[in-house]
Amino acid sequence: MDTTIVDADAPFSPSYDDMNPSDLILRSCDSVDFHVHKAILSFSSQFFRDMLAFPQPDGEEANPMRNGKAIVDLPESEKAVEKLLILCYPRFAENLFTDLDGVDEAYPAADKYQVKDGQKVLEGIMAGTFLSQEPHRVYAIACHRGLAQLAKSAAAATLKLPLDALELVLIPEYKVLSAYQLLCLQILRSRCIGALQHRIEAETLARDAWEMASQASLKLWWDDHGHSVECGPYDVDDGEDERCFCPAKWFKKHIASIVTQIRTWESVDPESVAKALVKVEGSTMEVMAQCPRCRVEGPTALHWFSMETVTDIKQSHSIILAQFSFVD
Repeated sequence: MDTTIVDADAPFSPSYDDMNPSDLILRSCDSVDFHVHKAILSFSSQFFRDMLAFPQPDGEEANPMRNGKAIVDLPESEKAVEKLLILCYPRFAENLFTDLDGVDEAYPAADKYQVKDGQKVLEGIMAGTFLSQEPHRVYAIACHRGLAQLAKSAAAATLKLPLDALELVLIPEYKVLSAYQLLCLQILRSRCIGALQHRIEAETLARDAWEMASQASLKLWWDDHGHSVECGPYDVDDGEDERCFCPAKWFKKHIASIVTQIRTWESVDPESVAKALVKVEGSTMEVMAQCPRCRVEGPTALHWFSMETVTDIKQSHSIILAQFSFVD
């Protein structure tokens, strides 16, 4: 049974540009014909420049023809050839790189066919919008192709997505990853969640009288001046001789709610946590509003605390990330 040959979509279709008709066909291994221009390939690729400089064979050795154009068979798939040719046609690169399909295969092909700066361009494209839109695919490609820094950046970007973002998505490039590289992502997320929770909960840990007195500038929920009777820091009877204090009850309840959300969503995005820190709702808001000082100063105090927390979390995540080597 003969294989059905189909033409590639524009701009590599046979009738895409009648003013500058194509003069060569590159056929992918899955029988898709790309109608291209020898001059552009020769300019962009040393491989094609050398190939096209040789006299074309004739007789039984001649290349098959279609519509007067020689056909060159390539071992790469349709998607890989498409990405490779986009690299050869610079004016198409910005608009036609709409997905990562074939990029993993096109990366070594860019070196094989000596496309000038081809691999560098692909790395830049993956490090652009795709890093935030499809970090798991970028991570897989970077690991497979030994791009250590890109793999690390992509691993960090995956932390901004909820864990369930992958439940209904099949990552095709995961087929080439090792179990170690997949496990690294899970361990990274787990450690970063732990660091995030630890940083937030640390603000609610009980403090003794010496700690309270030694801090010249206490945050609103630790400062015992100007609060209503039911607000402000309060004594904790822990069975020890030393007096211990906890922050204002509304703040402690607010933090407990955020920690519960983190555990449920498994979100590791510091910016999301920052938004949660400044958003007090429901009964917690009612309690806070009963204190004249907290009602006025609470929003500003939470804003500054959220900024401080985000900075600390990002630093701790950077330290954790530096402990991983995603590329063998």
